[in-house]
Amino acid sequence: MNRFKWRQDKERAERWQRFLKDEGFQAALDEIEQDYIRDWRNALTQRGRERAWHGLKALERVRGKIHAVMTAGKIAEHKLKD
Repeated sequence: MNRFKWRQDKERAERWQRFLKDEGFQAALDEIEQDYIRDWRNALTQRGRERAWHGLKALERVRGKIHAVMTAGKIAEHKLKD
């Protein structure tokens, strides 16, 4: 990787870090998760349960992507110091 890409990764991680520190953002993700869990538990049909399950999985993917961006940013920051 080149220094330009590392800087991009670092800056991207810094932007996401601001969101992650925001209590409102975290609360929103947690609330969405709880809504999907409630919907799954209260679903009267298999289709309703599947819809809630897919929502939970999508939220997991979002959180996983954020984690990947943060990890890449930490690696980039380390590489830029070298």
